[in-house]
Amino acid sequence: MGKRVIADLTVEELKALIAEVVDERLQLWQKPQSPKESRSAKDILSKMDKIRMKSKPREPTLSQIIIEERNKWREVM
Repeated sequence: MGKRVIADLTVEELKALIAEVVDERLQLWQKPQSPKESRSAKDILSKMDKIRMKSKPREPTLSQIIIEERNKWREVM
């Protein structure tokens, strides 16, 4: 694409120039189709299970803690 003066272009040439620039920019924005790392659903779920918060024996679960807090606020109000 050589240097062109916009004032010297016809409307059709200007439209073509704009389309050309837009096409070039769209090609730069395209993301790669293949992911860098592909893991199976089984691997992902296994990892999620390992990092999930678990309560220790004889400690209330997270849902029990939330329910207790909610009940405290109800008593206050």
